[in-house]
Amino acid sequence: MKNTSKSARRSPPRDLTVHRDILLQHFNSLTCENQMKYELTEPEEGKFTFGDADLIVDFAKKMGVKLRAHAPVWHMQTGEWMFRDGEKPAAPELIYERIDAHTKALAEHFNDAVYCWDVVNEAARDDLIGTKDALGESEVYRNSMYFQRCGARRSSKRRSGRWKNILRTPSSSITTITSACPKSATGSSRSSARYRRRAAESMGLGCSSTIS
Repeated sequence: MKNTSKSARRSPPRDLTVHRDILLQHFNSLTCENQMKYELTEPEEGKFTFGDADLIVDFAKKMGVKLRAHAPVWHMQTGEWMFRDGEKPAAPELIYERIDAHTKALAEHFNDAVYCWDVVNEAARDDLIGTKDALGESEVYRNSMYFQRCGARRSSKRRSGRWKNILRTPSSSITTITSACPKSATGSSRSSARYRRRAAESMGLGCSSTIS
């Protein structure tokens, strides 16, 4: 893993410095809007740039407020490399491995600097479609590249009751990353954990989303 954080800008976003007093008065938690997403943290596979996010981490520490990590898996701002294997589309298993590697790298880097994680963000669609309007799309989940590469076949077969043998992810490629996270970032109720697991599996993400 190559970390090129030193090349990042030297000051936090202007909004944070300009509105510092307002933030301190009304807020006790910050969330990076884009600085922890794939586009900025891993623009190329294995090449990590944490500089922009680190500036916000440092700013939050100085302010004495908590920081929420956002977000290892999102339907946008993900490099094309995630979904390609040379000249061909990446297999679901390869995408799972890349998600695991990326999320571990973030968890290890930020460690106890953050108190919780948005892992799979906005997986559900925010529009309504009829099954006749979008052939092959899910009525619940976004038609993202993650869904197209990993979840579409499973979702369609699940509706017909034959999905179990369509897409099986080897347990070796779904590594639990809890050990890489601070204890405070891994606690959750059984019910919410089951809910997140079902949501991740429906996207085709297996058990990759184990931090909360």
